[in-house]
Formats: sequence, structure tokens, C-alpha cells
Amino acid sequence: MNSALRIEVIKGKDLSSDEQKTIVAFCNRAFEEELEGLLSAFVDPTHVLGYLDGVLVSHALWVTRWLRAGKGPLLHTAYVEAVATKKAFRGLGYATAIMKRVEEEIQGYELGDVLSFVKYIVL
Repeated sequence: MNSALRIEVIKGKDLSSDEQKTIVAFCNRAFEEELEGLLSAFVDPTHVLGYLDGVLVSHALWVTRWLRAGKGPLLHTAYVEAVATKKAFRGLGYATAIMKRVEEEIQGYELGDVLSFVKYIVL
């Protein structure tokens, strides 16, 4: 993995308008659909952003949810979504670095759940 990857963790509410637009465009391209409505509907998301030379190349976010299995207790859950890496950067460890950072950041949660909302960007 190239050590030049800069990883930034930022709450959605702290993103600038330009950062929000960049993330939406990145995810739209990755998932080949309009995701602005979905991304804006998340309550208090936290984004993990991977930049190479100032360009966003990898992304993940998590939101807090409360999940219960059957009649068990409610579990404080970090629901990981919108994991994407530009195709040109596959196999270099960037998505792994992003997910390791997510894992570090969600240590206070009782459960971490990764959706199948994972994609590589084809450029």
C-alpha cells in the first residue's frame, strides 16, 4: 500500500458544501445511480475519506443504528455503508486501510455491520 494515502474521518455535519458534493458525485459514480437523497437521509453519518494527492480515491461511512436479534437487547450498532474505491486504485490496499480505520473508530459500538453497499468505481 502506498503510504501517501491520507485518511480523514469527519462527521457529516462538519463537511463543507464542496466536500459533500464531492462525496455524492463519488458515490453516484461508484454505484451508477443518484444517491444524494439516500446520503442526505443518513442521521449523523461519519465519513472515512482516503485522499491521494488531494483526490478522493476511497470512501466509507457509518451511521448509528440500534439492532435487535429476536427478543435480545438493543445493540448499539455502527452500520457501515457506501464503501467505494476508484478502480484504478484497486489492489493497493486503500479500501483495506479505510476499513481498518473504520474498525478503529467504531470500537465503542457493540456491533459493527457492513452492508453489501460496496462498490469499485469504474473510471
